[in-house]
Amino acid sequence: MCTLKTAASIVVLTASASLVLTASPPAMAQSYIITELGTLGGTYSEARGINDAGQVVGMSHNSGGDDRPALWENGLVFDVGVLSGDDEGKAFDINEAGQIAGHSWNGTRGAFLDDGGTKTDISTLLLASTEATDLNEDGEVVGYTTGLRAFVYSEGAATDIHADIGGVYSLAYAINNSGQIVGSWENSSGDVFAFVYNDGTKTDLGGFGGGDHEATDINDDGDVVGYATVGGNQHPVLWPAGGGGQDLGLLSGGLYGRARAINNAGQMVGDLRRHAPRLPV
Repeated sequence: MCTLKTAASIVVLTASASLVLTASPPAMAQSYIITELGTLGGTYSEARGINDAGQVVGMSHNSGGDDRPALWENGLVFDVGVLSGDDEGKAFDINEAGQIAGHSWNGTRGAFLDDGGTKTDISTLLLASTEATDLNEDGEVVGYTTGLRAFVYSEGAATDIHADIGGVYSLAYAINNSGQIVGSWENSSGDVFAFVYNDGTKTDLGGFGGGDHEATDINDDGDVVGYATVGGNQHPVLWPAGGGGQDLGLLSGGLYGRARAINNAGQMVGDLRRHAPRLPV
């Protein structure tokens, strides 16, 4: 996916800035068309999520100068709306039923689940300022409070799961259709660890020789992707459901990489960066 400065666009790229990893190479190369999605009258927009029907959600600047949660559908762009009392917001994901997870703000932030235009204010259930990051096909939403405590919303109830995860802070980034949640937590020494949380139990995912690691997505098979610090640099990582972990490596001369998402076919996407070569002393 690529976001232009002028308007959100959908694209799949295979270049030095992006990576797509598959279990086996495709039979033939595919070509892709970049489609500019447009804005709500402002100067920029950002696409964050897409479902199988091609509905896209994200954020768009409008003609009044506000950043608004946006839905692109059938060539049109719609303002998803914000919680009562808020001015701006962003949509992060949309499921096959058209339910949208996002958050809005007017000083404090409020996570919401939008279902056909009706919004559930998750912040009021937790009595805290919150940000949403993902949802599944059951309309379960995960995210974290601005006090950095992970939460999950399900069937009208929001639960602070930080006490189960522990640490100084916890962040929930993704949830699959089995209700497994992934994210990261930090201990009192400032070390960051990737976790999977399921039915009240947190399982830490291993690193690669020490250093921070973080989980960013999980598929329905329980395969997890994210990053781990390897030799002082961040590497994209796969933690298969069966256990263990796989360093996906960097580009030649690369400095940084993260796996951002994984689908049920095991395809992973993320980003890699090269650093400028050092000049001789």
